[in-house]
Amino acid sequence: MSSAWLFIFASTNLFVIYCDLRSRRVPNSLIVSASIFQLMFLIFNQFGHPPFSYAATDFSTALLGLSVALFFFFPLWHFRAMGAGDVKFIAMLALYVGITGIVLPVAIGSLLAGVHAFYVIFMRGWIEARLAWQPVSEGRKGIPYAAYVAIGALIELVLQPLQLLSIGT
Repeated sequence: MSSAWLFIFASTNLFVIYCDLRSRRVPNSLIVSASIFQLMFLIFNQFGHPPFSYAATDFSTALLGLSVALFFFFPLWHFRAMGAGDVKFIAMLALYVGITGIVLPVAIGSLLAGVHAFYVIFMRGWIEARLAWQPVSEGRKGIPYAAYVAIGALIELVLQPLQLLSIGT
């Protein structure tokens, strides 16, 4: 089950990166199917051993992560500081990794989004940058925050075994 979890987790993040960079959208079907997989993983995990420490391995950890993510990020969507897909992706990610596992991906995603915003402002100027982030009829524009958080999640996934090795020595 751990290899399936790793495959689904990595594939989901890679697909989010692709979709968000390409069209500034995160498909609802991806969020729903990945969430259903994680809920099935949690059910099966009740009868076995957790694959590794990065995954949320019980319902309380996963649902607490989901609840906290929605509590903090839903208002950002409500006030139009963040897209709905970004919020749904972060909530789904918190379902996968819990509260402690979401901190580094959000921090890395915020850093990358800040670099992106700074670049746009530097290259176009403040007025042009504000216009670039407004929704337009020919497609969405703005910062692909979900893609940057997904990059952070993959970085943390790679760093997790290295942290376990350093603890063991």
